[in-house]
Amino acid sequence: PNVIAMGLRTIDLAPTMAYMLGIPEPQQSQGVVRLDLLRGGEARTLVPVIGLTDFHGQLDPTTLSVDGRNFSAGGAAQLATN
Repeated sequence: PNVIAMGLRTIDLAPTMAYMLGIPEPQQSQGVVRLDLLRGGEARTLVPVIGLTDFHGQLDPTTLSVDGRNFSAGGAAQLATN
């Protein structure tokens, strides 16, 4: 009743896999741990997942300046865990 089932989103993969491995999830993760998928339940359809990234091996921190404020925009620092 008044419940909308949420499908798996690619942003849920990193926190879910981190949980399964027993490691901290990435700090910048916007997804959620999908325990419902780990417990089984309704039938699922396998679909291919393609990972796209703009990391390109950039190890030095990159910043953007918007309206005089600096924001982190990449580099190895973005891959840090909690």
